Amino acid sequence: MESFRKQCQRLYNICVTIRRFIRRHKFNMICLISNFCRQCINMRARDGVKYIQVVVTVILLAYLGTVHLHDFFSTKERLSEKIGINLTKKETQFPYLHVTLPRVTFRHQLLHAKTTLSQKTATTALPIDPNVFRRNDTTPELTEKLPFLSDYKSPCWRELDEILKPDIRLNCLPYFYVVGVSQCGTKDLFERLTQHPLISSNVKAGNRWLTRLRFAGFPNLSDYLQYYYRAVETDIKRLKTKEGYHNAIFGDFTPSTIWDNHLLNKEAKKLNMSDPPYTHADVIKRLNPNARIIALLCDPTERLFQDYLGMAEENEANPYADEFHAHVKASVKRFSNCLKNTSFLRCVYFGKPPSSYRAAGLVRIEIGLYHVHLENFMKIFPRNQILIVQKEQLDKQPVTVIRDIFRFLDVGNMEDPTAWQKIVFNTGTDLIKRPIGDMRPDTRKLIQDFYKPYNDRLTQLLGPEFDYNKNSSLVLI
Repeated sequence: MESFRKQCQRLYNICVTIRRFIRRHKFNMICLISNFCRQCINMRARDGVKYIQVVVTVILLAYLGTVHLHDFFSTKERLSEKIGINLTKKETQFPYLHVTLPRVTFRHQLLHAKTTLSQKTATTALPIDPNVFRRNDTTPELTEKLPFLSDYKSPCWRELDEILKPDIRLNCLPYFYVVGVSQCGTKDLFERLTQHPLISSNVKAGNRWLTRLRFAGFPNLSDYLQYYYRAVETDIKRLKTKEGYHNAIFGDFTPSTIWDNHLLNKEAKKLNMSDPPYTHADVIKRLNPNARIIALLCDPTERLFQDYLGMAEENEANPYADEFHAHVKASVKRFSNCLKNTSFLRCVYFGKPPSSYRAAGLVRIEIGLYHVHLENFMKIFPRNQILIVQKEQLDKQPVTVIRDIFRFLDVGNMEDPTAWQKIVFNTGTDLIKRPIGDMRPDTRKLIQDFYKPYNDRLTQLLGPEFDYNKNSSLVLI
């Protein structure tokens, strides 16, 4: 197994040589192989079955990468000119990989590509400007201050591509973050906001890099930037004013950013702390101090029911209302017992059960503690960089609310009536539409009693407009 890990490391190193070139052409198969091999190195296989599974997966990924690369580049000369690989019909089968079982050996023309690429760079490259920014690709906590460009509205910078020297690459971070809350209409808001010609829709909504993936083998900033390469190439670079100012922006639409702090428990354990040493708000502030934060809230009682329906299976035999009541009752009891043994913040952040919520007979009741999650961002960012929107008001007056968001993002108003029609009639995309009826009255009362003291704190934090303990008209602030 040790030799196999070394071979994975070798393939990963070779793949890294051409990964950025592949990304430039909107093709990520080699990147997928590269990331998979990185995890192979850290894998601890305990039996032969796992070993065979890994081998077969690597072979399959390499083969798919070969076929798609061959289809993508129209001629072998074009590929040879770029990275020094000669693809022919005979080589289409496995030009990247040769496997002999039970011992795995990798031999590949990519090694030749790496050598050829470095030779071309040494012989034909122009002198590298010593003033060009060179970023050390590391975690966001250790990333140095980024030199944002004045002719871009988005937080963009140019840096030296260490793989394809002396190529200079434009990278950009999100201009704004829709941080939550789940089941409160973030998908709906994404569809509405991206109707604006200056807000790019070429992003993957809900990438969860901040909350999950950076703790699961993709810790570096480049792992995050890859989600926005398409938006940068197609919109940020292309759209500009007559004066040459690039005024297009894009956002990070991950509704779990505001509440999903479970994996920060690892950081707390490293420092022997009960509460996390930092939050996702600190990471965003570290990368872009001027980031705009948008939080979409809704009635926590209704949100909890929608969240339960979202995790329920279509063919469940148990009545939804009765099972939901049992799960709520168990969750309230579990949270109360947690408060007796540890701190309030630890119960909110790290209250996830060992198994899934569904398997444990619980619901994610801690998400509705809005005041805790919002305070993390309000402590880090000034109030004028945070906009809090209520879903109920967005549904009632979509034009007014969207205009306020456009003003907050400083993108100007839209004049296209067709786009406004899409904004007005694009409603309810987050709702679970199943003919199952409502929750039981005693369940509703149980949830409202649980949230009542926390809703009072939210009212103190945001004002009486956000008093979810009263059935009053909800507005945008």
